[in-house]
Amino acid sequence: MKDLRTQYLQDLERAREEGDEHAVVCALFSLVEITPLFTDHLSSVRDWLREARRIAIRTVIWPRQEVLQLLRGAETFLAVGSAREAFDVATEACRVAQSAQQPGLEDRAWMVSARALVRLGQQDDAVELFSRVIDRELAPEDEEPIAPGLAFLAVGEAHLFDGRYEGAYEPLERAVGLLPNQQEADRLRYDALVGLGMLDSRQGAMESAALRYRAAMQLADKHASVPEQVTSLLLMGSLCRGQNDPVNAFQYLSRAIALSGEAMPPQRALTFPTERLRNLVGRGSAEELMDGARDLAGDCGRDGDLMGYVQLTTVVAALMDHAGQGAEALDMLQTVMNRLDEGEQPEAVSVLRRYHLGYSTS
Repeated sequence: MKDLRTQYLQDLERAREEGDEHAVVCALFSLVEITPLFTDHLSSVRDWLREARRIAIRTVIWPRQEVLQLLRGAETFLAVGSAREAFDVATEACRVAQSAQQPGLEDRAWMVSARALVRLGQQDDAVELFSRVIDRELAPEDEEPIAPGLAFLAVGEAHLFDGRYEGAYEPLERAVGLLPNQQEADRLRYDALVGLGMLDSRQGAMESAALRYRAAMQLADKHASVPEQVTSLLLMGSLCRGQNDPVNAFQYLSRAIALSGEAMPPQRALTFPTERLRNLVGRGSAEELMDGARDLAGDCGRDGDLMGYVQLTTVVAALMDHAGQGAEALDMLQTVMNRLDEGEQPEAVSVLRRYHLGYSTS
């Protein structure tokens, strides 16, 4: 993508120098389309979209570009946690795509709508949209490469958010397999990998979880986006520490702390499971991260998100250990295990017991 992005940036600069507004719009839309929506790229995408809209009023644009302008706007809203705005804009993109006879982009817009519905708590409506897209056949020239993988990501997220974990696994795996091997799909692949890693960890498949988190981390590193880097580093650090690998845990957590201190905190709270840890960005010490993770764990407990509660408990324990509070981390894990055991949550207790063993055998 780097070479292609450089080319489009050069095309944009040349079009501006020549005063060719149509070429400017085309270059802007090309940049918008190929840039994966990792957090640290969102401001550039927003700026490009804003400029494209301003100029498009004065020039003729292709139907695909008109739809893409709306669609990428909706996807950008979704990436920053503005689900209601994302749904409204994606719905408008669906209408315009249908009118412009762009069925592939229409399907993609429906799936962005579905992901927004999931975050609004309307999982059944999201699955219904998924069924609508999957059931219809398109001519090869109308197909949108990202749409099938995006569809399975949407239904996997619907099950994940609703606590139907067994139903989430297969669609998320299919999403990873169906998403095109193009960098513009990397953010979607990252989301699917983090979800799968959480599911693997819940099931005790720690080696598989590590592979998922490591693959997600490589994507975040590739696109140099700090919030996603911090998320994957915290997940890997807590996993390694729970597997009695304190050396690698220390390295991952140290990097997470350093990167977090360099970044700005998000403008709004993110509550979706695969996005929640991004709320910790902007905290520059283990103690600050620890306090934030405790707060997030409390939110999960109040919302009935048991998997999120367990996940964040392990992150808190790893950060405590990193700060030299290993005995306290072990006691905290035992306390949470006892509490969950009293609440008859054997699966959650089983997950924490694996982590507790990793700490107690060090």
